Amino acid sequence: MLPANINLKSWFPALDGLRCLAVLLVIFGHWLPIEPYTVFFRVFLPGTGVNLFFVLSGFLITRILLVQKLNEGVKGWPLFRSFYLRRMLRIFPLYFLVLGLGLVLAVPWPAKPAGSWPVLL
Repeated sequence: MLPANINLKSWFPALDGLRCLAVLLVIFGHWLPIEPYTVFFRVFLPGTGVNLFFVLSGFLITRILLVQKLNEGVKGWPLFRSFYLRRMLRIFPLYFLVLGLGLVLAVPWPAKPAGSWPVLL
């Protein structure tokens, strides 16, 4: 039986360890040479780390929604609407700031073909 009031602020140190492992898997997957294609490389494919991030995100998002449902009694669309509204208010301001900054900084440079790193650096 679940407690009547669940604390959303609880922290899972083990998930930080899994997050670190996922980051290392992505880094090693991109860093290790592709040839020769070995079993070791298969273990450290970047996709493994990305899949781990998806699993962690799914767990944490589901937990947030369940805690909100149990604590506030919110069900159905209002639950998802409030979740996505909070998400948008958290992500979109910085997104539009960076997008605008990118547009302002891109104006002085002429268009170059993709892959023109010397122009960007």
